[in-house]
Amino acid sequence: MAARLQLSLPLPFGSLPFLSLLLLLVLSAASAVNGVEYESSFCDRYVRYLGLTCREYQVTTVDGYVLNFQRIRNATAYNASTAAATASAAAPTTANATTSSSSSSSSSSSSSSSSSSSSSSSSSSSSSSSSSSSSSSSSPPYPVLLDHGLILGGELWFGLANVTVDPIAYKRLPVILANRGMDVWVVNHRCTEFSPRHVTYSTTHTTQWQYWDWDFDQLVQFDLPAVLRVVTAVSGAPKVHLVGYNQGAMLPFALASTYPEYTRQTVASVAAIAPIAYLVNITSPVLDPWANNWSPDIFFYQNRVLNGAYNLTATEVLVSTLRRVGFNFYTVFTPSGNVQDILSNVTGPICCMDPYAPPLSLNPQWVATSYRALIHYQQEIRARQFQLWDFLSAEVNIANYGSSTPPLYYPSRLPTNIPVLLISGSNDWFADPPNVARLKSQLGTSRWLEHVEVPMYSHFDLIYGENVHVDVFAKVANFLGPAGR
Repeated sequence: MAARLQLSLPLPFGSLPFLSLLLLLVLSAASAVNGVEYESSFCDRYVRYLGLTCREYQVTTVDGYVLNFQRIRNATAYNASTAAATASAAAPTTANATTSSSSSSSSSSSSSSSSSSSSSSSSSSSSSSSSSSSSSSSSPPYPVLLDHGLILGGELWFGLANVTVDPIAYKRLPVILANRGMDVWVVNHRCTEFSPRHVTYSTTHTTQWQYWDWDFDQLVQFDLPAVLRVVTAVSGAPKVHLVGYNQGAMLPFALASTYPEYTRQTVASVAAIAPIAYLVNITSPVLDPWANNWSPDIFFYQNRVLNGAYNLTATEVLVSTLRRVGFNFYTVFTPSGNVQDILSNVTGPICCMDPYAPPLSLNPQWVATSYRALIHYQQEIRARQFQLWDFLSAEVNIANYGSSTPPLYYPSRLPTNIPVLLISGSNDWFADPPNVARLKSQLGTSRWLEHVEVPMYSHFDLIYGENVHVDVFAKVANFLGPAGR
């Protein structure tokens, strides 16, 4: 197995938090200054036909992956919200010039009391107030970064591609946020359809295992900081709202655990849809036996008997997993051959899929993922912990972490000044109620925290449900507040 960068791992878990932050800033600076504008087919395929402006950026991570991501805005709404923010920021300055110092002091005290009250409130408007109170009056509204899930890319957030009219465009989260005047960014992590490049490795046979030799730890250490640096530099805003689904909903908590001070300085709020930080007592009849009884998966990875085939498409993930646990999924799970039936037996019974949702079909068009990333989740299920990659060797773990076992991620390290919204489904077998409750308990009670559990919703209902724009996305938009302030 290829050795990972030694300096990137031990420091965050040692006794030198300042050096950890310094290292992160140095690595981020090395990855990009302002990013490079880039043009792929993403904007044309998913965004521009909706009447939104879309610009693409490219950044190279410290470990060599080239990431492409998009900035999406409704120009009219964005300009109006920016003008409103500027006017709002200027108003207190005029008032203070004609107000006595005692009145100003009283006002400050009242404002402080109001901020304290909003941090313990469970209303979305309170969240936006507390989040905006820390914003500089001279800075633009905070941008919003949308982060996709495992075996998915940034296209997750959009509907149909290359169509004249999308009948449910108004239901898409980027459209909802952009039409409210927000500065929306969409990330595509390494090795997805729109971020396929590495500066050295490729998907050819000779370097394929190196190209795919990563798990979600590297998304935390390299991908997310590189993208955040570009977003803040281009937008001019000091902080960014993080909104994620599935794996993308988990990454902010891992980032905060690894780099808490950096997170405090960079993250405005976190909205986590179906977060998969903890994966304990999985009830899926497919995933449970795969995770707990299929040891050869780890053996195959450790000994490279796959001959470099370290990537799996979603099709291969589902089919190979079902075969390994002894099921003929065509006859047992899907007599109709409907992929929705398969997904219901993997992620929980789908109740409310929108008929206009992008077709969920078993074909290679689904985004490929790293075999190692899948094994990382298998390790977490077995260990019943939210943890870093286990090298399955005490010696190698010590060399990388300074301990014989991998360190844990601690969501409690998310700074308490960062508001959090958790959204889950009662029938979700990934981010199921007990696992989300565990995450919620880890976040503590000394912060603004709201948890919304949508009845009957499964994992895919939370992103493709017929009423998802009301049950999920409207809550996210209200949580972020006017134009992300």
